Amino acid sequence: MLRMKSGESVTNYLSRTMAIVNKMRIHGDKTDDVTIVEKILRSLTPKFNFVVCSIEEANDVGELSIDELQSSLLVHEQKINQQDKEEQALKALSENHSTLNFDDEEKGQQPMENEQEEEVTQSVPIADQSPLASESQRPQRVQRRPAWMTNYEVTGVDQAMFESFKKSMMAEFEMSDLGMMHYFLGIEVVQSSTGIFISQKKYVQEILDRFQMKDCNPVNTPSEFGMKLTKIMEERRYMECPTEIHLLAAKRIFRYLQGTKEFGLFYKNGEKSDLFGFTDSDYAGDSDDRKSTSGIFHDGDRSCSWSSKKQPIVTLSSTEAEFVAATACACQAVRLKKIFKELHFKDDGLLRLL
Repeated sequence: MLRMKSGESVTNYLSRTMAIVNKMRIHGDKTDDVTIVEKILRSLTPKFNFVVCSIEEANDVGELSIDELQSSLLVHEQKINQQDKEEQALKALSENHSTLNFDDEEKGQQPMENEQEEEVTQSVPIADQSPLASESQRPQRVQRRPAWMTNYEVTGVDQAMFESFKKSMMAEFEMSDLGMMHYFLGIEVVQSSTGIFISQKKYVQEILDRFQMKDCNPVNTPSEFGMKLTKIMEERRYMECPTEIHLLAAKRIFRYLQGTKEFGLFYKNGEKSDLFGFTDSDYAGDSDDRKSTSGIFHDGDRSCSWSSKKQPIVTLSSTEAEFVAATACACQAVRLKKIFKELHFKDDGLLRLL
């Protein structure tokens, strides 16, 4: 079976492979380039596993030529070799020399401490000044490596596996269990027996305090209802010389934050996942290119994915715009169902588009 040998370079392996392929073609074999590319990707050594995943995600293997594959593998091979050289440069061998002095005439041995286990050999002069070689094995002292991250968050659904992971981490690093998560990356988390509520009330309040807008009148939308959006909004134009229009637009956004700072997302406890897709679309709502806008997604009564996105094509009717929105909704549903399956949510296999 043709496979890449350990330590073999990409150039040598591809040369060996192409030599075999050319001999097969001479004898009438009709193996195409796609099959050869797939064979090469499957037969690389384990150190190229992440390279294979990267190539398959970034390219269409069916359209990838052998020359393009070779160029990509050579680039990754150079990076891997460079990393190996840097790691080897970090390895160092050190020797410690010490002289032991005693007040009396006799000479002897004195215990020494070190953080690692290593053999120590030294000559110790005794009473008649003749050298005596002594060897000893230093005891190993277990030292925990310090954890360089703070507030490292761990989540899980299997309690036994979760506790086992915590114990293994505590044995490896100097860390402490801070209990349930309450604050992470600017997001406040409130956990209870019924579910989890997340919000950014504190972060919004800090923004309002910074710009002295904490007592402003709240509104429910970031812009006036029915306002036509353009590629460059009013508050983004002429930023080097802002006018009163820019100030009013920015204040409107602050007032929106004031009116929605108590809002958040609540996720109920439960294993069953009823996936609902809510989709809607306008028609030629963009005043620049006449494209439509569509989309929002819900998982039962728990929002898990949502979007308000311009459609990629210009539709010729409102019916076509609705079909485009429904198609995008179905594509998102396929992706979400795979995620729910990995999270062990129960799924009845049905998707409801509303």
